Amino acid sequence: MKIPTFLLLSLLLTACGRQVRSQDLSGDAKLQEKIVGTWRSEHGVVIFGPDGRSSSSFTNGAKAWTYQENWVVKDGFILGTVADVSFQNTTNHEPVGHTTRYKVLLVDDHHLQYVIELKDVAGGITNSLSR
Repeated sequence: MKIPTFLLLSLLLTACGRQVRSQDLSGDAKLQEKIVGTWRSEHGVVIFGPDGRSSSSFTNGAKAWTYQENWVVKDGFILGTVADVSFQNTTNHEPVGHTTRYKVLLVDDHHLQYVIELKDVAGGITNSLSR
């Protein structure tokens, strides 16, 4: 039985189209998808939006910080760029425009663990959040 060329070509293109649509997301895209949502720690909360914006608020005794950031995952790091900041009882904060790198160590449905890269702290600071 001879299959018409247009039918064969049509089936081939359909199969190729399915393969492209079913390809896995890149590692960074998968990581970003897992990170979206609300995460809590002993001292605050971080909300990572699917639109690349995040908000966080933290306290340490009488000190308090609230950040609005733009975020993306690149090469296994969360890159957070400060869009707005407010603070109380402290002058220690990151300025608008500053980008912080957070190396993701672990993320699953309930835990997010990362290392904040800091210039003046060798090895950074490890933080854990949960939901």
